[in-house]
Amino acid sequence: VVRAAGTEAWSAVRPPHALCEGDQVSVREPGRAAVVLQDDVLVRLDARTTLLITRAARDADAELGLAEGIVHLISRLRKRVGVSTPYVNALVDGTEFSVSALDGKGRSVVAEGAVRARNAQGETRLQAGEGAEAGPGAAPAAIVIRPLDAVRWAIHYPQIAWLDEGQLARLPADVA
Repeated sequence: VVRAAGTEAWSAVRPPHALCEGDQVSVREPGRAAVVLQDDVLVRLDARTTLLITRAARDADAELGLAEGIVHLISRLRKRVGVSTPYVNALVDGTEFSVSALDGKGRSVVAEGAVRARNAQGETRLQAGEGAEAGPGAAPAAIVIRPLDAVRWAIHYPQIAWLDEGQLARLPADVA
């Protein structure tokens, strides 16, 4: 569901749906969603995730706010992407990483490239295969991670066809 900037109501959407700065995307159980930012930055959202599009200008760095849940980002271009959570912020230059805000903690895990995890208490630089976690009033600290486990939920096969109800009804049952 999406809540447009400046409104209180959430509304269901179907792809493709354009988002603007200030819009919020919320994924309910058991769903998952993907948001493609300008310059093909892919953001995958797990169930029970709420994401705010803070800044999405073409000529500026992308900034996202993660109120709760888990996101997985892939940015192959040298475009800077930042994800802010209540406990830790992740700043990246062209990489693949995940960020979570769950159970009173913020966590960043890097699959490829480099990320700076920081908050008001401190900062740490993460390389591929490393992670950091921070809670209220604590600086980001290194944690032992298994990178594949951090993004296992995000692995999927891209949709190759989008059929409406009428098109599905006309297909043989075993194909539909």
